[in-house]
Amino acid sequence: MSPSTHADPRTDDSPTGIGVLAAARLLCLAAGTFVISTGAYVMAGLLPVIQAELDISVGAVGRLSFAYAVAYALWAPVCGVLTRRWDRRWVLFAGMALFVGGTLVTVTAGSYGGMMAARVVAGAGAGMFTPAASAAAVAVVPPAWQARAVACIIGGLAAATVLAVPIASVVGRWAGFRPVLSGIAALGAVIGVALWSLPRIQAPRASGSRTDLAPPAGVVAVLLTVSCLVSVADFAVYTYVSPLLSWMRAGDAGAIGGLLFLYGCAGVVGNVVGGQLADRWGTRRTVIL
Repeated sequence: MSPSTHADPRTDDSPTGIGVLAAARLLCLAAGTFVISTGAYVMAGLLPVIQAELDISVGAVGRLSFAYAVAYALWAPVCGVLTRRWDRRWVLFAGMALFVGGTLVTVTAGSYGGMMAARVVAGAGAGMFTPAASAAAVAVVPPAWQARAVACIIGGLAAATVLAVPIASVVGRWAGFRPVLSGIAALGAVIGVALWSLPRIQAPRASGSRTDLAPPAGVVAVLLTVSCLVSVADFAVYTYVSPLLSWMRAGDAGAIGGLLFLYGCAGVVGNVVGGQLADRWGTRRTVIL
């Protein structure tokens, strides 16, 4: 059989120029990020509901999000080192399993301490899944689409702020926070099963010395500092956005959900434009812009 009969699914003659199979795999990864991000950001919309149902302070509910974020930040780099030789499918599946399990325990926990521990587990799963999803996305698309593939994965986060969080904010005030988190866990379980449709994806083997491959320490420090400041600024405000908007008399639950929707739309637009510019201009010029 000639080599031409084995078409690369990443570069077939689809109208998008990416390939139908590659696009489907990319959407599966983006859907996983969507569910993970919904589980992270939905606590902001549910904060007043959780406060009322558990009879705890706003600060105590905020600390649940803080525990999730810290677990994510600490476990993501450690996990990247420990699982560097794993098939990416196993990393993705394990991360989603931890996230789903932690979210379910959050629903069923009988104490605040149990909820805190469950959020730590869910955050660790998210920290395991998201970087692996970005790496897998790059592996399943043509080289010309790699920046847009990463943007698509990050777009799952933006889509969560557009759709899931505002809707969950409204539904949560009507049905309570437990049905909302249960629905997120169910979606995560479905995505976890779908992840096995991905091909085997091994991490690339290093061909040069560690010194040649590693970026300068100063560059790493600057990038980590900027990322940390952006994340802190995002979570510090977004976690308490519902009581903040209520204090500012922004309106009822529907109005707050609408404002969250506008915030998410801005994130989606920025993400799409950023991915296009990164493929055309390069990452340096795009980041500076």
